[in-house]
Formats: sequence, C-alpha cells, structure tokens
Amino acid sequence: MGANAVGAVPYHRYRRADIAPLYGLPYSERFWGQGFVRQGQHIFLFVTLDKKDHVEAFQYKDHFLSPAEFEWQSQNRTTQEGRDGQTIRNHNEQGVTIQLFIRAKAKTPDGRGESFLYCGLVNFVSWTGEKPITVVWSLAKPLPEPLWGEFGLEPAK
Repeated sequence: MGANAVGAVPYHRYRRADIAPLYGLPYSERFWGQGFVRQGQHIFLFVTLDKKDHVEAFQYKDHFLSPAEFEWQSQNRTTQEGRDGQTIRNHNEQGVTIQLFIRAKAKTPDGRGESFLYCGLVNFVSWTGEKPITVVWSLAKPLPEPLWGEFGLEPAK
C-alpha cells in the first residue's frame, strides 16, 4: 500500500504543517493544532501516546491493542449521537476518510515538537462510552514490527 492518490505515505513521519498541503488543504495552526481535525471529507487524528505532562482531563487512554488495532478516545465533549460521533461511526457511508497520525512523545529531547508517524487510513470497529467515546479502529496496514517498541507493543516471541 503506497501513498494515497493524494496524501501522506503510510509509516512516514510528518510535521503538522507539512500534512495539510499533502491533501490540498490550507494550513493554519488554529485548526491543525488540535488532536481531531475535520477538513472537508477528511478527519485527521493526531495522537501523542505519552500524556504524562497533560492535565488529567486530557490524559486520553490512546494505545495500540495489536499491530492492526488502535484504541482512541475522543474529546471530552463528544457524544455518540452528536455530529462528530455519527461521523466517526458512519465515516465510510458518509465518504469521510479517517487519517491516523501518532507520535510517542510530544517533544524531541531538544524541546522541539516531535513529528507524527502516519499510520494510514483507519476504519471504525466498535465504541463504548460518552464524553469521551472510546473507539477501536482497524488499520488498513498493520504497524510494522520495527515500530512496535516505540509505540508500546511487545515484540513477537
């Protein structure tokens, strides 16, 4: 699975400002500086796994369940019946793509913002809860084994 017709290449690293142009979209820190970015028929999920420096209200429990499944928590205001909740669940029927970008830590050792690894398109599997919703996504292409340790998965034995 190479690059999308337009967009990022799975398992390559990108900075936020470099992602919008890949999809023919304008970049603005105001819109792209969040974890859930809806632009046209795309939703971009930007996930930082290590949240120890976040206030408790924003310590979402995001993690890989396996190389092919990722569990993600929505923003605290999101409900299953709301607009974003319904798009999350019915994204394929609505023609909306969900793009998953992940990084282990927010900052590099020298204090700069860490880049995101593009994990490709994901599809809704299931959900539980409200405010936040906990969603299980399936990855179109599983996380390659050399990246497992960086993102909290145990190597195969």
